Amino acid sequence: MKLSDLQRAYPPLPADILEDLTHTARNLKEENPVKRKLSVVLAAAMLLVGITTALALTLRHSVEPFVPAKFADKITAIDDHYENDYFTMSINDAISDGTHMMLAMQFEPKPGAEEVLVFPVLTARHGDTRLFPDPEAGFEYLDGFWQPDRLDNPDGIVRATLDMVLLEEDVANLVAVKEDINWTLTLHTLKPLWPVELDTHTLIGDREGDGLNYEEYAQLFKDAYQEKRILLAEGDNTYAFDAYLPVPEHMTEEEFIYKRNWERLVLSGAFTEVDRAERTFTTPGNEEVKRAVPGEPIRLDGFDVIVQDVQVAFLRSHYDFLLRPRDGTDFSASSNDPLRYFEIRVDGKALELGGFSLNPDDLSVPGVSAQRLRGDFSIASLDEVPTALTFVPFSLKEGAHYLEARTDLSLRVYDDQGAFVVNLE
Repeated sequence: MKLSDLQRAYPPLPADILEDLTHTARNLKEENPVKRKLSVVLAAAMLLVGITTALALTLRHSVEPFVPAKFADKITAIDDHYENDYFTMSINDAISDGTHMMLAMQFEPKPGAEEVLVFPVLTARHGDTRLFPDPEAGFEYLDGFWQPDRLDNPDGIVRATLDMVLLEEDVANLVAVKEDINWTLTLHTLKPLWPVELDTHTLIGDREGDGLNYEEYAQLFKDAYQEKRILLAEGDNTYAFDAYLPVPEHMTEEEFIYKRNWERLVLSGAFTEVDRAERTFTTPGNEEVKRAVPGEPIRLDGFDVIVQDVQVAFLRSHYDFLLRPRDGTDFSASSNDPLRYFEIRVDGKALELGGFSLNPDDLSVPGVSAQRLRGDFSIASLDEVPTALTFVPFSLKEGAHYLEARTDLSLRVYDDQGAFVVNLE
């Protein structure tokens, strides 16, 4: 979701609310004319409090709009605040189902403060065990954002939503995600030491469109570094400038590559770190997370399904299958579509499908070519976490697309004979 979408979700205080507050304040009845002066002051104070409260309710960024209403009670209020010389920030709330965590933050520049680039780094632990969260959405914030915001928000405010997923290694043992997870958000604030300029080729259109080949485009950023200029791509992003930075003399290329992007920017001399802050919060565990019970490969027409993983939790659920031909045919080298899609049912009811990813030539099984199909689905329509899922293979009617078939079940051609059950524990 773009920040412009968030602005539409959190519009300014409506004029009718302001009018009602003003009308109420002006028509407060007085018990005694002698108290008139005090009543006017009180009315003004009440109006100010009302406006402030309404603004806070309107502008406070939250994960709630992105969470099914039935799970709203699982949102964890955090309301942690921090400020430095450049901005104020608040961590408002979060929600976690043990495998995913969604976090809402808000950053507001201080009037008259110098422009800075902020890099949030999010880490997680369960007790003494370090977990490894990876972003599924919100990359633009973890890649650094400006205060004031350069693109989407005229008020300079950044309303950031991070959607993090724990890597498979973390949830292999469900003990970790069934108990509390402690999160640490580290904010690295960088101030530019060189002039900041915009790459007009990227800002206007793609580099093919305005006649630059790859080498010419890369040279723009190499020249900027040599001339001590910070060149931003797409109006606000340092990724291209960072990509073409030279390796410092005292480091190997491997050491430099494995540095975080904010560290490389500081090492280049183009930025200096002017502030670093750590904020911590805890999300409760989820006792209801379930995973697939290991089983044998499932035989379908011409290929086997090897269930790599199935995870079921209230925010998001996913499956990970290998589709392996039994005759050894390398069907996947030129295929952009899986051999079959899968509808997921509980007690005969089809669940909502999300997106999928396909590795058309996966070699997870040594010496065997197979398609690796991963997909998301939701259990929001269910009253409880199921103990088993039925996967029903289907193909698409001629001319149909998967995105259409996600919501229009009539576009699916089912292979009911190939349906199989995956038990969960």
